Amino acid sequence: MVSGSGSKKGYVWLGILVVLIVAAGTLYWWKSAHPAAAPSGGPGKAAPVLQKVATVSSPKDSYDVIVAGTDPEGIAAAVSAARNGLKTLLVDGRDREILGGLMTLGWLNSLDMNYEPDRGQPKREALNKGIFSEWHGQIEGDSFDVTTVANAFNQMVAKEKNIDVLLKVQSMEPLLTKSGSRRR
Repeated sequence: MVSGSGSKKGYVWLGILVVLIVAAGTLYWWKSAHPAAAPSGGPGKAAPVLQKVATVSSPKDSYDVIVAGTDPEGIAAAVSAARNGLKTLLVDGRDREILGGLMTLGWLNSLDMNYEPDRGQPKREALNKGIFSEWHGQIEGDSFDVTTVANAFNQMVAKEKNIDVLLKVQSMEPLLTKSGSRRR
């Protein structure tokens, strides 16, 4: 009986070893067959590198437009103002180092897009236009890498000569002056 229990232990250990070898081989095969499952910029691509946002050390004395907030809405407002020839300050009062708000810092990396009604065409046109469409053309699609999104926002803002960016502002409040008052 003693010799029988020893051989049973041997078979158990041999079985465990076979299971481990098969599991390791399966994992190796799966990783090589599915490279997109690894965190990267896609199959065969390196992960994108986050670009640094150029921020001014101190703002100018005056701007035509001041946009508070670097979420997508704020970026669109600042880009639109700058493209219309207005000196624009894009300012953020939070401790952010990148642009994009929830899409970047909140990792909201999928969009519900609006498309034209289905008329049997293989590809339906997106109804979102303008600055959004321009930005959307720079990213991977309706689901995307947050670093790519942050870089796309950064590039849109950086190429506008009329925009200054000021991040990590400690306090923001309006400065009110009395103008147009008459003396009596």
